[in-house]
Amino acid sequence: MGNSIKYNNYWIIYIFLFSLFFCDFSFSQNIKKKKKLKTPSKPQYFSYWNPYRRALEGKNSRDFFISKEFYESKKNKNGKIKSVTKYDINGNKIDTWNLLWDRKGKKSEYSMYFHQKGRITRLDSLLFSHKLSEVKKGWTAKVKSQKDGRPLRFDIYDSSGIRYYFYRFHYNKRSDKLLSMETIQCSYFRDDSTLVGRHILFMENGEWLREIHFKNADNKKEKIIKYDVNLEKEETVKTVLDSDGREVESRIIQLSYPDKFSYRFEWKPDTIMIVENITIEKDTSYEYISPVFLSYWSGFPLLYGAALSNEEIFPYSGFFFAPRGNMSFRGNEYSLGLELISYKIPISLSDEYIEGIGLFAAVQYNLNHTFKWIPDNIEAGLRLGGGMLQFGNGLSFSASFGYHFLPTRYYMGIYTNSILAFDEVENGRLTGWAGLGLSLGANLGELNPKLVKNYKDIWDEDLLLFSYFKKILTKSELIYLKDRPVILEGNLDEYFTSNSASNGLKIRTPFSTKIGIIDFNILISYIEYFFDSKIGGDPDFKGEAFLLGTDINLNNVIKFGGKKISKSIVLEFGSFHSGLGLTTGFEIDYYFSKIPININTHGKYYGFSNDQVFTGWFSLGLGIGIDFQKLSSKE
Repeated sequence: MGNSIKYNNYWIIYIFLFSLFFCDFSFSQNIKKKKKLKTPSKPQYFSYWNPYRRALEGKNSRDFFISKEFYESKKNKNGKIKSVTKYDINGNKIDTWNLLWDRKGKKSEYSMYFHQKGRITRLDSLLFSHKLSEVKKGWTAKVKSQKDGRPLRFDIYDSSGIRYYFYRFHYNKRSDKLLSMETIQCSYFRDDSTLVGRHILFMENGEWLREIHFKNADNKKEKIIKYDVNLEKEETVKTVLDSDGREVESRIIQLSYPDKFSYRFEWKPDTIMIVENITIEKDTSYEYISPVFLSYWSGFPLLYGAALSNEEIFPYSGFFFAPRGNMSFRGNEYSLGLELISYKIPISLSDEYIEGIGLFAAVQYNLNHTFKWIPDNIEAGLRLGGGMLQFGNGLSFSASFGYHFLPTRYYMGIYTNSILAFDEVENGRLTGWAGLGLSLGANLGELNPKLVKNYKDIWDEDLLLFSYFKKILTKSELIYLKDRPVILEGNLDEYFTSNSASNGLKIRTPFSTKIGIIDFNILISYIEYFFDSKIGGDPDFKGEAFLLGTDINLNNVIKFGGKKISKSIVLEFGSFHSGLGLTTGFEIDYYFSKIPININTHGKYYGFSNDQVFTGWFSLGLGIGIDFQKLSSKE
C-alpha cells in the first residue's frame, strides 16, 4: 500500500510538471506566432506608373499631390506591388491595377478595375483604338502579358461579368543589314469574335514611333500616319495619308521623347526605315492550361482480339507525358509526347500470357481547338501513337475527356485506349485489345494566368489545395440512397434474384462546368448491392461499386418546378466487383427552402461485365441529402 501511495504521488508530480511544460510551450508558441505577424504596409504615393514594366517613380507624400494626378500603391506581405490606383486632380479614383505574383515573386499578371467612365485609350493611346474603347464605372479588364510585361490579351468585361470586347497584340522584330524595326499589331474584336479592325505600329528601336497603318475588318487599308522626328528642332511632323496614299493632313506637333522604361533592342540610328506590306495574322487566342501535361490512367480491357482470352481479367495502366502544342502541322497544333503502358492478358487456348511494358511515341490533338464551346477547364483529346511492346510492335489510339480542378494543377477524367499488336503473341500474328478506365493528371509549368486569375488572391498552391478541400467539405451535397432492383437482365436474371434493396452514398461536388445552358457537376458515388442465388449452394452475387461521373443538370431546359425541383441525367463510370461498369438514369431532387435537406428520387440502370457477358439491372429508389453549403450558410 505504501508503494502504491508513492507511485500515485509520482504520477501527480509528473502530470503537474507536464502541464507546466505544455503551458510554457503553448505560451512560447503564441509569442512566436505574434512575432511572425506582419502588419500591412502603408500606401505610398507616386507621380508615375508603368504597368508594363511594373515600375513606379516620383515618390512623395500624399499632401504633395494636392490638385495633381497621382498613383497610390499598396504592397503585399512579401513587399511586392499588390495594387496601384490612379487618382485625378480632385482626389477621385480613375483606374486600379490589381497584381498577382507567382510563388517565387518574379512573375506577375494583372487585372484592372475602372472607377470612371470614359475610353480605354486613356491607358495607352497607341495600343488601343477609338473604334472599341468604351468603359464604364464598375467595368473590369483581364490582362495576359508576355514575358517582358507588355500585353498579349486585353479582355473588357461589364459590371455583370459579361465580356464586352477584347484586344489581341502581336509583337515582331523586323530587321535586316540596314535597320531593326519592331512592329506591334493591335487587333480588336467584339464579344462574338467579330473583327472590328487592326492597326500596326512601326517602332524604331522600340522607342521612336515612325508609322501607324490602320486597316478595317476586311484587311483593307484605311489610312497611314507618319511621324518625322527632328531632334535638333525638338519637333515632330505628323503626316496623315488616306487609303490611296494621298496626303490629307500635315502639321507640326511637340516632340515627345520615349519613355525611360520603353523596350529597346540594338539598331543602327543612321539608317532609313524600310516599310513592307504587312500580312494580317489570324487571332491566335487559344491557350493551353499549362505548358506540359502528365497523366496516369488505369482500367480494364473490354474487347479482345481473336488470339486473346478474357477468362481472366487483369487491369492495365499507363503514363502519358507531353509538352503541349510543341508540334505544328497544316496550321494545327499537336502535342508530341511519350506513352508508357503496362499490360497482362491471357492467350487463347493456352496457359500463357502476353505481358510487359510498351513504350510509344504519341501525338495528341485537343478537340478544344475545333470545338470552341468546350469550356476552358474541360479537356477533350484524341491520341495516336506507335512504338514497341514487350515482344513486338504496336499502334495505339486513345481518347480522353477530363476535368481540370482549376486553380490547382490537378486533373481527373475518363480514358479509353485501344492497342493493335504485331508479333506480340507470335511472329506474323496480329491481335489487339481495347479498354476503358480513369485518368489522374497534373499540369506542369506555369498555369495559364487568364484561367487562374478568376480565383482572387489565392495563388500559393498549398493554399489552393486547402481551399479545394474546404470547398468539398462546405459546398457539396451528401445523399444517402436506397433503391430496389425491378428489372434484371442477362445472366444476372438467369441465375440470381433480388430480395433486398441496395444501399449507396453519393457526393455531388461543387465542381462544375457549363456547356451552353447545361451545367455538368462532378459526382462521386458508392453502392453496395446483393443478389440471391437461384440455385441452392451456389454463391450469391454481391459486391461494391465505386463510381465517378457527372450530373447533367436540365433545369434550364425543363423549366417546371423552378429552383426547388432539380432535374438531371446521371452518367457514371467505375469499378464493380467483377469489372468495369457504368450507371445512367434520371434524377429529381426536391430542395426545402428553410432547411438544408433535399429529397431524391431516381431511376437508374447499372451495367457491368460479368463472366465475359455484359449484364446489369434497373432500379427505382429514394434518397435523402444534406446540402452543406446551406448548412454552413449564416442566413
